[in-house]
Amino acid sequence: MGPPKKFRKYDSKGGSDRSGKKKKIDEEVTIDLVDDDNPESSGVPGAALQDAEKNDQVPEDEFGAKDYRNQMELKPDNASRPLWVAPNGHIFLESFSPVYKHAHDFLIAIAEPVSRPQHIHEYKLTAYSLYAAVSVGLQTNDIIEYLQRLSKCNVPAGIIEFITLCTLSYGKVKLVLKHNRYLVESKHVDVLQKLLKDPVIQQCRLRRDGDEELVTSALPTAAPAPPGTAVKTGEEKPAANGAVPEDISQFYQQLDKDDEDEETTDITAKNTAVAFEVDPDKIEVIQKRCIELEYPLLAEYDFRNDAVNPDINIDLKPTAVLRPYQEKSLRKMFGNGRARSGVIVLPCGAGKSLVGVTAVCTVRKRALVLCNSGVSVEQWKQQFKCWSTADDSMICRFTSEAKDKPMGAGILITTYSMITHGQRRSWEAEQTMKWLQAQEWGLVVLDEVHTIPAKMFRRVLTIVHSHAKLGLTATLLREDDKIADLNFLIGPKLYEANWLELQANGYIARVQCAEVWCPMTPEFYREYLVQKINKKMLLYVMNPSKFRACQFLVRYHERRGDKTIVFSDNVFALRHYAVKMNKPYIYGPTSQNERIQILQNFKFNPKVNTIFVSKVADTSFDLPEANVLIQISSHGGSRRQEAQRLGRILRAKKGALAEEYNAFFYTLVSQDTLEMAYSRKRQRFLVNQGYSYKVHWVITELKGMDQEPDLLYGTREEQGMLLQQVLAASETDCEEEREGGPGGAGSAGGARRTAGSLASLAGADDALYLEHRRSSHHNKHPLFKNENETGGVPEWAIVELQGLVQVERDDDGPAVVGDLHYFKRNRHPVLILGHHVLTGKEVKLEQPMAVMEKTVDGHNTSYTVKAIVKKKLLFKSRPKPIISNAASRLARSDSWPSTEVQKAPSTVVFFKFKMNGENEEADLYYYGLEESERSLPRCEAGDVCSVLLRRYWRAPALVRLCRCSRRTRCDKIASGDRLVELNNRSDLQFCNPVTDWPECSINEAPLKVETTYERMSPDEIELLHHQNIQLTPPRIRLQCLCPKPNYWKLKTEDNDTNLTYRCSSLPLCKTGDVCGNVDDVLLSLYQSCLCPKHHICVHSGGRTQVQISELLYRGRGWRAHCQRVNDEYSYEDY
Repeated sequence: MGPPKKFRKYDSKGGSDRSGKKKKIDEEVTIDLVDDDNPESSGVPGAALQDAEKNDQVPEDEFGAKDYRNQMELKPDNASRPLWVAPNGHIFLESFSPVYKHAHDFLIAIAEPVSRPQHIHEYKLTAYSLYAAVSVGLQTNDIIEYLQRLSKCNVPAGIIEFITLCTLSYGKVKLVLKHNRYLVESKHVDVLQKLLKDPVIQQCRLRRDGDEELVTSALPTAAPAPPGTAVKTGEEKPAANGAVPEDISQFYQQLDKDDEDEETTDITAKNTAVAFEVDPDKIEVIQKRCIELEYPLLAEYDFRNDAVNPDINIDLKPTAVLRPYQEKSLRKMFGNGRARSGVIVLPCGAGKSLVGVTAVCTVRKRALVLCNSGVSVEQWKQQFKCWSTADDSMICRFTSEAKDKPMGAGILITTYSMITHGQRRSWEAEQTMKWLQAQEWGLVVLDEVHTIPAKMFRRVLTIVHSHAKLGLTATLLREDDKIADLNFLIGPKLYEANWLELQANGYIARVQCAEVWCPMTPEFYREYLVQKINKKMLLYVMNPSKFRACQFLVRYHERRGDKTIVFSDNVFALRHYAVKMNKPYIYGPTSQNERIQILQNFKFNPKVNTIFVSKVADTSFDLPEANVLIQISSHGGSRRQEAQRLGRILRAKKGALAEEYNAFFYTLVSQDTLEMAYSRKRQRFLVNQGYSYKVHWVITELKGMDQEPDLLYGTREEQGMLLQQVLAASETDCEEEREGGPGGAGSAGGARRTAGSLASLAGADDALYLEHRRSSHHNKHPLFKNENETGGVPEWAIVELQGLVQVERDDDGPAVVGDLHYFKRNRHPVLILGHHVLTGKEVKLEQPMAVMEKTVDGHNTSYTVKAIVKKKLLFKSRPKPIISNAASRLARSDSWPSTEVQKAPSTVVFFKFKMNGENEEADLYYYGLEESERSLPRCEAGDVCSVLLRRYWRAPALVRLCRCSRRTRCDKIASGDRLVELNNRSDLQFCNPVTDWPECSINEAPLKVETTYERMSPDEIELLHHQNIQLTPPRIRLQCLCPKPNYWKLKTEDNDTNLTYRCSSLPLCKTGDVCGNVDDVLLSLYQSCLCPKHHICVHSGGRTQVQISELLYRGRGWRAHCQRVNDEYSYEDY
């Protein structure tokens, strides 16, 4: 552990003071955090660059140990003293000492914990830990004297020199915001005089009416007890027995006496400070300059004397009782009557939220709470309502999902990404941001402060103006070692609790940690040895032995009635595990509402006992019911992630005994892979906290696994199929989940955007043809019914389109496709136009209208009722429409409605909607040159006689493949009992009914295709006929029915002409998932998974950039995705 993070100093002109470096551009940032290892730095006090280990001259042996027997002479009564102070700054504490509690509290204040197992704790003195000690009121002499009394040997001279150097100037100067005036305050007049001699500080000083004198003020004396504490929390005196040395007991008495003297001494003596006022606009300049002069400013907030900012009406409820460690942490923050800025470190589940709520109730000024996810925002709101008197009117949420009105609110809860979002915002969000920036926040609570990089921290602190900052975290740890930056961005560490002590007292759960070694199967390990690193990672995560171990542990703990969380950083593995085990899962694209619904079911539904989550649940997911955690994939060797995930099950369990294990943490590791090395590194932090891992061999020590029935991937055939899926996975599937930013993905290339009115979207302004998906008659909407179904007169509807939309089209074709859908639940229509999904509203007409057709025959004029209009459908464009279907490069034909290019009219245009009817006559296409039934071969049992293709703008196409017997015909569209669905626009047609056919099994491959053509395109068949090219029709055979919903998936490819397809069931997919392919000829959708409710499987349009391979089609196409359709679209401003 080297010196703390270094800063780079800039001159007053904004340039670097070292040659060759780039000039500083951002004026808002006065200190540039440097991530290099250059030992030279002048952005922090020189003492902060000191390292106690440099004073140690004792060499290490081959095991890294040092022999201090000649340097450390023991005191005669060393057995009664708890500390060993080594020359390298490391301090060792005996946890069984009678004065352990006081020694522990003292070391937490002055040193950083290194490891804290059961009997011996190790700490290390650092410049920043001593800086934090001074910030909470400890003096240099007190630190040295107390160490001398507690140490078994004399404190080395190098350590005394190090403590003196690091604490001599720290804490002597404070920046106080009092009566809305910024004051530089100190009890040392000579220090202020030294600062005022500096020309930079002189320019920052604010003089009122020519006053040149220093301001004298009284310091507060009493330490106010935080709300919820019955009595003031004091230090317990050591046990009065002979085991405690007399000098230690006397020192405790002297400390107590000094505390009483501070409360009763004349105010003009010890509790008097002098100060001078500074310009608020130059606060950053003076902070930087004081750091360079080695007198860093400590930020404190005298909230009780702040008369400018109004108090908010908030208090803790009587039921909110703080635990001892929570009280102690708050006393470190409010110990001198002011609010100190800093960081409090408590384990997950130990009540960090209550500490934050109590701090807000103590300050009683406007508070801003920053979280790292929308779920955390909702949880913080519930915590405020649970522990304090705050109600919904006082709490304002500001997230992408919830934007409450901030006016009149005293507490604003939002996320880091919402504050630092640099892209364009909505009008509502922009107004909230302006209000937020205009406020003078009394307290900012930063939840999970370790997760935010220093650059983002700087942006947050620049945007938000606050008096005090409180950081909360369970792991003050980062792999990039940027935690040291928090000392000046937020403040010093105020308090850190001991995990094992809280566990022993029953405040957090007693966890048994286990590492399960899963051997790689031979096939997987063979591929693991030859694949690249990304594929290696996916192979050891998808190890069949690991899957079986996970499935066994899930079943085992579900039978016990436990609540289990399974973590996976790899989304491919997450979805595969969850789908195969039929469990809900949460990852990045999961919507906020769906996350909350899954978590609520996990908490309260006894049938949902296991959920799968990705790294999005590492922090801020409050699941007190969970007591089992299984980790199948992680982020390399991240120690912080290991501790955060353990925290998901650390909350104390109701009715559990503190002496027994009541929570279980499993890490599944593939044996003899890189994962084992990562696992060792990840465990270091928890081992240092006193936890131990028990290793299990998956074959021998998971009792009952061999007897567990129906565990998947037990056969070599199943393992081989899984291996093929893993090897076929893309590079994106091999990667871990990335944390997405607030911006969306970029649009696909190869297309240009043009704006136009809805009236001209169809290519011809007087007509727009929409597809009609065949379904049973009783489910049809009246708009889709023909004359025979409505008593001879069809029912039409007026479709009203308003607003401007963006159309994405190719350069060589202006055609646009439209689809009209109805949702059964609320009967609202959805119109898909080009790249837009428009949610509509059905409005009944007060007076029905008749559509009349006028006929003139000579002098006679007659009118015929063509349809009845009883309703109209309202559609309007959205500011950011959902991407949907778009036709691309569709050939014009004689049946195209209009070939004239017309300008968009300025008035409302009525569109005539024409659907493809079931009884509409089809155009026949033959492969033979004779273009007749005689040229076709005879159909055999199970042969497809025709393929029915439903096209846009034209009549359906019936492609003839073979001729049936004389008793049956296949040259017309057959009835539904002779059709088998191919995709959403095509059907396979048979000579005889197929309703009596048996059902295909999932693993069966009954569909066989013999063809020499890549696609079945009627236009291509017609073109080849004109060129007198003899064609051989494809042969398609099928003798069983695939249960719906199904998808025909290629199983084998014997050669270029013989293909075999198997019946594959459709799995469930989520919002944004790839749900199928769309071909470039008929725009047919080959759907491969089922989208959730209120979703449509559509593609993004534009140029076709993807090569797809589907049944009877190989060529260019699009990927289709599950897109949500909003069913709560407002029409108030229509």
